Amino acid sequence: MQLAQQASHYWGPQPFTGGPVYLGVVFILLFFLGAHLIQGPLKQFAVAAVVLTLFISWGKNFSAFNYLLFDYFPLFNKFRAVTMILGITNMLVIFLGMLGLQAYLSPETRPEARRKALFAAGVWTGGLFALALLFSFTTDYGTEGLPEPFASALAEDRAALLYSDLLRSLALAAGAFALLGAFSKRWLGTLPVALALGALLFIDIWGIAKRFISEEDFLTPQQKERITEPTEADRQILADPDPHYRVADFRRNPWADALTSYHHKSMGGYHAAKLMRYQELIEGYLGNPVQNAHIYGMLNCKYFISPGQGEQGDRVSRNPKALGNAWFVPEFFIVKTADEEFQALAGLDPRQRAVVQEKYAAALQGFQLQYDSSATIRLTKYHPDEMVYTYSAATPQLALFSEVYYPPEKGWQLYVDGEPTGPLFKADFILRAAVLPAGQNRELRMVFEPHSYYAGEKISLGASLIMVLFLVGMLLRFFRAESLPEPSNLAPLPPEKKPAARPKGKGRSRRKK
Repeated sequence: MQLAQQASHYWGPQPFTGGPVYLGVVFILLFFLGAHLIQGPLKQFAVAAVVLTLFISWGKNFSAFNYLLFDYFPLFNKFRAVTMILGITNMLVIFLGMLGLQAYLSPETRPEARRKALFAAGVWTGGLFALALLFSFTTDYGTEGLPEPFASALAEDRAALLYSDLLRSLALAAGAFALLGAFSKRWLGTLPVALALGALLFIDIWGIAKRFISEEDFLTPQQKERITEPTEADRQILADPDPHYRVADFRRNPWADALTSYHHKSMGGYHAAKLMRYQELIEGYLGNPVQNAHIYGMLNCKYFISPGQGEQGDRVSRNPKALGNAWFVPEFFIVKTADEEFQALAGLDPRQRAVVQEKYAAALQGFQLQYDSSATIRLTKYHPDEMVYTYSAATPQLALFSEVYYPPEKGWQLYVDGEPTGPLFKADFILRAAVLPAGQNRELRMVFEPHSYYAGEKISLGASLIMVLFLVGMLLRFFRAESLPEPSNLAPLPPEKKPAARPKGKGRSRRKK
C-alpha cells in the first residue's frame, strides 16, 4: 500500500480514536439468526437494546437523539466518550446470537423454521456488506491541507484496506452460513458444526486482535524495567534529602505523560478528565515555565527537567521561586470573580500576597491579619489522604498550601492539635488556604474524610450482613430438610374408623311411617 504506514487508517468525524470496537461478522450472522428464531420478551429486549446503544454510540452524528439524552437523562453527560457503550452492544449481540445458535441446533426446532431463519440472517448480513460498499473514500477527514496526489493515494489506500477486510469478513460469513446450512440438510451433526463455528469465531477475533497486540508489543521483564530505569537527571533530583517537592519534566509532554510519576511527584501526568480549573491553569500559565516560574513555585515545583541539546544529557534546573508545601503570607486582597482572580496571577508574588475570590472570602470575615515574620510552618508527614504539618505563630496567620483546592463537601477536613479548626478555602485560583490560630509547635492535620465514603461503608456492611444472614438461613433450611425422615420411614397413621352403617330395609320404612 502506498501510504498505509504513513497515515491514519481511520476516516470519519470522530476527533480522536484509539482503535475500533470489533464484534466479528460471525457473531453478527448469529445475532440475526437469533432475532428470527427466538420469540418473546427476551428477544425484544435484546434487539431494542442493541438499536438503542447503537444510536447512543453515534453521539453528535445523531444529535437530535443524543443531545436530548445529554440534556435530560440523569448522568448521561458523565460519559467521556459515548462509543464506550458499544461494549454493551457487543454483549447483547453475542448473547442473542448464542441463544439463536442453541435454538438452531436444538432437535425440537422445525426444519422449516431453521431454513427461514438462516435465509433471513443471510439477507440481513448481506445488506450490511452492501452498505459497506457504498462508503466514500474521498471525504476530507484526515486529508485537510494535503496535496492532491497524496489525498488521492490516501483514498486508494483506504479503499484497499476496506475491500481487503470485506473479502475476509465475507469468507468468514460464507463459511458460517455453509456450516449452518449443512446442519439444516443433516450433512453435519451438532458437535462438528459447533466446533467449526468456534474455530471461525477464533480466527475472526484472533486475526483482528493481532493487528493491535502483536509479537512486537511483547516485552520481557528486563525490557519493562528499562522503560522505568531512572536517568541521570532523575538520579540527580532523587538525591535531594527532602522528598516533598514536585517536578516538571519537559522531555515529554508533561500534561499527557505518566512516566515522570514513577520517580517523582509530577506537576502533570495523564488523566482522561482533568480538573477544569487545573486545565485552565495549564493553558493560561503553565505552558511558559520561564515567564511563570512563580506559578510553578506556588505549586511547589522545585525542579525542571529539559531535554539536552545534541550530545548533552538531559538538563536539571532548580526553580528559585519554589515556595515549599506551605507558607504564611503577609497580606491578601479580594476580587469579585474567578476571571479576575485568574488574571491577577500574572503579576502576583505568591510569597507576599494572596488573592481570594469574594465567593470564598466568608472564611476571612472578622480576621485581622497581623503578620508574624518569625512564624514557621513545615510538612512533617505526607500521604495523599493525610498531610501533617507543624507550625508556630505568635498571632493568627493566613496559611497557603501547595495543594489543589476541593470544596468542603468533597471531604477535606482541618484539625489543629486534634480539634477541628476553620474551613479550608480557595486562594490564588487553585490553592488551599486556611486561617490558623496562634500557638507554638502546634500540629496541623489535613485529612481526607469524605462523608460519602463512610456512608458507603455502612451501607456495604449492612448489605453484607443481610447477605450472610440470608445464606445462613438458606443453609439451615437445607440441613433441616435433609434431617427430616423419608415418608416411607414414618410410622403409619392409625386406620380411620368407619361410621356405623345405617339400618336398611323395613326398619327404615317404619321410621318413615
